[in-house]
Amino acid sequence: MNLKCLICSDLLTPYSEIFGTTCGHLFHYHCLIQWIERSKTCPQCRFKATEKTIFKIYLTVEENTETVDLAVLHNKLDNLQFQINLKNLDVKNTKEKNETLRKQNLALIEENKEQENKLRVMESAMFALKEQVTYFKTKSKEAKKLETDLLELQGKLDRIKNVELVLAGTQDEVNSMLRNNQDPQSLSILVATLKKELIESDKSKKQLKGAIKTVQAESVAYRKKFQELRDASVHMREELESHKGCETERQYLKGKLAEFQNKYNRLSLETANNVNRIVSESPIPISRLTEPNTSSPSVPEVVETIAQSNSPYLRVQTSSIGLSGLLTYNNLSAGPNKTSILKQHPLQKETLKRPSISYDGLGGHSKDDDFPSPRSSLPFKKPKISVTTTARKFKKLAPQPKLSFQKLN
Repeated sequence: MNLKCLICSDLLTPYSEIFGTTCGHLFHYHCLIQWIERSKTCPQCRFKATEKTIFKIYLTVEENTETVDLAVLHNKLDNLQFQINLKNLDVKNTKEKNETLRKQNLALIEENKEQENKLRVMESAMFALKEQVTYFKTKSKEAKKLETDLLELQGKLDRIKNVELVLAGTQDEVNSMLRNNQDPQSLSILVATLKKELIESDKSKKQLKGAIKTVQAESVAYRKKFQELRDASVHMREELESHKGCETERQYLKGKLAEFQNKYNRLSLETANNVNRIVSESPIPISRLTEPNTSSPSVPEVVETIAQSNSPYLRVQTSSIGLSGLLTYNNLSAGPNKTSILKQHPLQKETLKRPSISYDGLGGHSKDDDFPSPRSSLPFKKPKISVTTTARKFKKLAPQPKLSFQKLN
């Protein structure tokens, strides 16, 4: 006989805890308790049942191992089938979970890669930020140092302004500054600066005194030189005034010389014709007559040199009397070297040596007399008028030193 629990549909074995209700139905204890907690009735007939009304039932079963109960086997089969179903369900759920976890794993891998990339970017950014922090810390230190230096320089600037106010300000301004400034260090700096300026002022005063003496001595020397130069200038002006008359006479003599030159040119043609006629009639060879006399300058050259001279000391130009003889000689003497259409050209043939005795043209013979050649006249030079005193270079004075105070350290 097989007993079955209506609640869980399992067999009631002798080893199970079997409880019964007052209506006579049998159930497993744990199944009946759970039922009564939900409903105070019998699961099968709905009769009133509570925990106090139920009671335990003890079964005595004969143990026979030879016979096999089909119900028991069927129950075992159902249990195994149920367990298999549960296992299959677990496997299915596990596969689904595995697939879900695999997808999640792939997603997590991708996310991990993204996070690693983000981590690298963040590390780079963090490194850059660290560098910026280090840079800004350095700049902050420099700024603090500059601020400290600025405060120090501001203090020095205030002290320098106070010193300048003491040196260049009025008495009221100095008194106001001393009333407002009670810093011992600033006052000591002011005292030291004033002392240095006083010493420098004494030195500059001594230097200025020496410079004044030097300038006065140089001024006396320059005045003396100026007086000498002025006297020399007056002397030169007097000489220039005295030479103005000489210039007028020189112009007059130039006009006279031009007039005599015109007369000479008019007579030169006749003289040349006469000379050519005498040469053609003379028995002396033409080559000897045409030899130039280079030992002394000709009279026209001397006259031309005297006429063109600018020297004011040639007093011979002040009158035409001294040139009358020379001009007459020039008019009478023919220029043998001047070109003329009547002058015969020298023969190209070789001429014989002139004998010492020649025919004189008057029916007799004569011998040439050798006279010593005169000295060549020296050219006239105009004497230079030198100034007795020369201008000296003035000594440049050194600039006056400026009064300034040293910069405070």
